[in-house]
Amino acid sequence: MTGKGEGALRLVVIEGKAKGTQVRLEQRQGLAIGRAAPADLVLDDPAVADLQVRLFREAAGWLAFDMTPGGFVHNGARTQRAQLAPGDTIQLGSHVLCLLTDAAVRAADAPAETRAVTPPPQAGAYLLATKGNDAGKTFPLGVRPAVILGRGVSTDITIWDIRASRAHARIDRQGEGYTVTDLSSSNGTFVNDRRLKGTVPLGPGDVIRIGSTLLEFHPG
Repeated sequence: MTGKGEGALRLVVIEGKAKGTQVRLEQRQGLAIGRAAPADLVLDDPAVADLQVRLFREAAGWLAFDMTPGGFVHNGARTQRAQLAPGDTIQLGSHVLCLLTDAAVRAADAPAETRAVTPPPQAGAYLLATKGNDAGKTFPLGVRPAVILGRGVSTDITIWDIRASRAHARIDRQGEGYTVTDLSSSNGTFVNDRRLKGTVPLGPGDVIRIGSTLLEFHPG
């Protein structure tokens, strides 16, 4: 994870006042995060300590340690220490940070036509990610009456997209069909390039866009 290329890592602020700020990690042995200097990544947030979290490089990747008694939230669970993997999130106050590879960031901006994705056979309705960090993945909708999509780790379908809200959209089962509803997301939900207003039904091949992620609906 130390070289430039597919495995090079960056820490990206995906939610909060400093949203969009990112720090490349390949030339670093450590990183301090807090509200004030000498933190390397400064978050203007009253809920963040002057020096809140330190990241240290180790052979297997990166370790995060909390420097305060309160701890931090790693992938939805509060802790004092965590080993980080690409796609993991850290929440400090109102800020959420995500560890991303360069390849994942590039994939989010890649043209959809550069990705040849063949959907595997499915028994029931499912979503097929055709663009974004999750391209190639399938998300079965199962028999649940409602499925929440978003970046939050507590959602039914977690989307690794910095432009997605934690709870971004909801898909409801309506008899033999399905509908989709935007959950007041920051960047909106689009179906076939039209921004959602209210609830709309989903048909075979309809494309849901959340941030840079495209999800193709298949009734199965």
